[in-house]
Amino acid sequence: MSSDGTQGGAVVVAMPKEPVGQISDVTAKSGAEGGRSPPSPDVSTGKGLLSIEVEGQPPAEDATTVQRLFAFMIGAGSLFPWYSLITSIDYYTNQFPTFTASQIELRFSTCFLSAVFVGVWISALWGHYLTPRARLLPGFLVFTIALAFLPAISPLLSAVNDTSTTTAWGLLLSIIAIAALADGCIESSLYSVASMFGRSALHWAQGGQSGSGVVISLLRVITKAAFPQNETGLVASTYLYFGISSACCLLCMIMLCFSPILRKGTGKCGGMCAVTTRQGVLSDWRNVLTVMKLVRLPLTLLIVQYIITLSVVPVLIVSLPNNTWPLDSGWFPVILLTLFSLVDWAGKQFGDTGILRMNKRYSLAILILIRVFFIPIFVLVSKGYLAHDLVCYALSLSFGWTSGWGSVNCFSFSHTLITNKRDEDVTGAVMAIGLATGLLVGSLLSILIAKVASN
Repeated sequence: MSSDGTQGGAVVVAMPKEPVGQISDVTAKSGAEGGRSPPSPDVSTGKGLLSIEVEGQPPAEDATTVQRLFAFMIGAGSLFPWYSLITSIDYYTNQFPTFTASQIELRFSTCFLSAVFVGVWISALWGHYLTPRARLLPGFLVFTIALAFLPAISPLLSAVNDTSTTTAWGLLLSIIAIAALADGCIESSLYSVASMFGRSALHWAQGGQSGSGVVISLLRVITKAAFPQNETGLVASTYLYFGISSACCLLCMIMLCFSPILRKGTGKCGGMCAVTTRQGVLSDWRNVLTVMKLVRLPLTLLIVQYIITLSVVPVLIVSLPNNTWPLDSGWFPVILLTLFSLVDWAGKQFGDTGILRMNKRYSLAILILIRVFFIPIFVLVSKGYLAHDLVCYALSLSFGWTSGWGSVNCFSFSHTLITNKRDEDVTGAVMAIGLATGLLVGSLLSILIAKVASN
C-alpha cells in the first residue's frame, strides 16, 4: 500500500486539480513556452489526457506474443482487399473488353494508392477525436461493404439495362477510392499501435500485410488450375478472392470488438483504448518535425524502397518473357508474382531477426539504394536481353527478398531512434505516411518505366 492509499501497479489517472499522472512532453512544453502552466486534463472528456499511466509498471521492451499476432492479423486484413482487387484483373478485363489488362491495372493502382495517401494523412491529422480501435473498426466495415459491391457492379448495371461503360467505371473507381481511404486510416493506426507495442510488432504487422498477398497469390494458382479460363471460371475465382478477403475483415472486426488486449491491459496495451488528446498525433508540428528529424534516414530509405518496388511490381515483372520452357495460358507471370509474394513475406516476417537484422544505418542505406539497379535489369530482360527463364525466376526471388527485408528493417530502425516512449505512435504515423508516399510515387513512375520497356 502506497502513502496515498493506492496499491502498487494501480492505474493512476491525472486529475484536473492535483495531477498525479504525467502530461505529454509536448503539452507541457507548449504551456511553458506560453508563460502559463500546462492545461489540466479533463478526465470526463479526455481533453489533455494522452494515455493512462501505470505506476510501478514501466512499458515492456518488446511486444508480447498476443500483441504480435494482433498486429499480424490487422496487417493482413488491411491489404487483403487490395490484393483481391489487383488479382481480379482478368475478370475486369472480361467485363470491360475495350480496355487492356495493363490499362485497367493502371486505373486501379492510381485510384487506390492516391486515396490511400489521402487517407493516411486524414487519419494522422484528424483521427485524434477517435481511439485507434474506433478508427480501425469503421475502416474494416467499409472494406467489407466495398468487397461485396466491387465484383457485382457490372451484373447490377446489366440487370437495370444500363450498359454505359462510363457509369460502370465511375461506380467502380468511386468504391475503390472509398475503400482506399479506409485503408489509409487503417494503415496509419496499425503502424502507430504496432510501434507502441514494440519493435517485433512492426515486422509482424508487415508480415501480415505480405501474408495476405501470399494467400491471394496461392489462390490465384489454385483457381487458375481448377477453374476453366472462361467467364464462369473468372467469376468464380473473383468471388472466392473477395469472399476470403471479406471473411478476414470480419475476423479483424471481431478481434477489435472483443479482444481483451483492447478492453483492458496496461502500458502499451492500454493505449489502444485510452482517450487521446485534442491535439492528435500529428497536429503539433514542432513535435512532428522533431520526430521526422530523428527518423529522417529510415523514413527516406522507406520511401525509396517502395518507389523501387512499385516501379517493378507488377508492371515489369509480368512482362518478362517466357522463352526457355514455355508455359500455357499465362502461367509464367502468375508463377513469378507468387514467388515474389512468398519471398517478400519471408523478408518482412524474418528480416528483423537474428543475423538478418541490420543495425548499421549506412549499410542499410547502401543495400537499399543498390536496389535501384533492379529497374534497368528488369527493363533489359523484358526487352529480350538475357531472357532466360532462370534469370526471370532469380530476379523475382532476389527482388522479393530485398523488398521485404529492406522494408521491415527501415521500420525497425526508426523504432530504435526514439527515446521518448510517447513519441512511438507519432513515429508509426510518420513512417506510414512515408510508406504511402513511396507507393504512390512508385506507381506513377511505373507508367513511365512501362512505356520505356515497351518501346
